[in-house]
Amino acid sequence: MLPDPIYSPPDDVSDPVKSFSEGSLGAGFVPLGLKEALLDLNKYEMFPLHVFVDSDLSSSRLEKLAEHVEEIAQKATTIFTLGDDEASWYPLVTQVLSFENTTTPMFPYRFRTPELLLEQALNGSKPYSLSPFNDATAESMIPCCFVEVKSPTGSYFEAQVQGTEVSLATLKNISQMRPASGKPESEHSIGAGSGQSIKPLPFITVVGHEWSLHWIYKRRDKNTVNAIGPISIGGMSTRFSIYKLVNSIGKLRHWLEGEYGAWAKEWYGEGFSDDSEL
Repeated sequence: MLPDPIYSPPDDVSDPVKSFSEGSLGAGFVPLGLKEALLDLNKYEMFPLHVFVDSDLSSSRLEKLAEHVEEIAQKATTIFTLGDDEASWYPLVTQVLSFENTTTPMFPYRFRTPELLLEQALNGSKPYSLSPFNDATAESMIPCCFVEVKSPTGSYFEAQVQGTEVSLATLKNISQMRPASGKPESEHSIGAGSGQSIKPLPFITVVGHEWSLHWIYKRRDKNTVNAIGPISIGGMSTRFSIYKLVNSIGKLRHWLEGEYGAWAKEWYGEGFSDDSEL
């Protein structure tokens, strides 16, 4: 053990981060019902036994999932030949994010250039903007996860920096919205105080085929922000990596709608109506 660990986040940060670690995402991401078909289809890929998981999915849903993976693989191969055309990847990334996952429901999102902004709807008007961006359409949206997209020849470092910057701006805005709602800030928030903790904010970088997850959180003991990542969540170059990616996005969607969504409703308080949905 390191005497002074690089990462020492509190439990409310480390718990979701661990649930999206490579070890957690690296097994049980292919329905067992597709095993025989995949082993017959793939002549150059290995699907170890640990990647399969029992599932009660119907044959029609299994077929839909398999068709989705094949379509992503074919489109990614074609787009890759276009080289440094970053914009050509946006529709495919959107398709991956908007796939009707077989185990978890969809969450609303809005496509933005150059970032894909996954946004959660907030009912009711507010005298302040819930977004740190000068975009009227986002004033009543809660940003929860950003996706920075680059071509295969683009800079991963630049994608990471841009994703970090927009996430930091969002964390600061979330912190500032707490007093506006008439409730105290958290000791995790920028401009420390006391009260409810701010959830860690995830963001995704997509550079060509490769997808990575990152987390931004406020340190409890200092007025600083830490970043954790990159964490590989799959990709679009092989069937194996696409199945992993679809499962990872589904798990992230589930966390955003569930744990993060419940926290957001509590954080923003009266801004949510009883029938609002994240």
